[in-house]
Amino acid sequence: MTKQEFLSGLETALSGEVSQQVFLENMQYYRGYIEDELRKGRSEGEVLEELGSPRLIARTIIDAAEAEEEAETGRSGFSGGFGRGAEAGSQYGPDTGSRGGYEGGQGSPQSFRRFGMGTSGCLILALVLMIALFFGVHFVIASVFRLVYAFPGLVILGIIVYIISSRRNGRR
Repeated sequence: MTKQEFLSGLETALSGEVSQQVFLENMQYYRGYIEDELRKGRSEGEVLEELGSPRLIARTIIDAAEAEEEAETGRSGFSGGFGRGAEAGSQYGPDTGSRGGYEGGQGSPQSFRRFGMGTSGCLILALVLMIALFFGVHFVIASVFRLVYAFPGLVILGIIVYIISSRRNGRR
């Protein structure tokens, strides 16, 4: 693949998928990056091999632009890989696999959007779970201390039972 083929592939994959500003910024960035690396003495083949597939790069740019738009508008909805229909899978073809492993796969940000949770929703859920865990552990520890305080004889009885059972197990 040549520099021109790479840039043409990137242009085709991004065209109509992102805003004109995002399109121009990324085309300028990759054109400049390749030229800078060539000036450093690297071969065109090395640079393009390092960059990888222009369609995969475009998919990443598109996903990032969508996530940024979602964050700006505050919308979060059901998408997770189903948003563009079957034509999206054929557009990005074999370089991205079936897209199932990349977009909407288990653990990816897209899989959380299926449930209407964007990044902020995930952070809030994590915070709520951490608070619940803290109070749960606190409740168990406090309950044990209350029991010991209310019935100090149980501690002594427990120690005696433990000593007797450990001695019995030691004789066998």
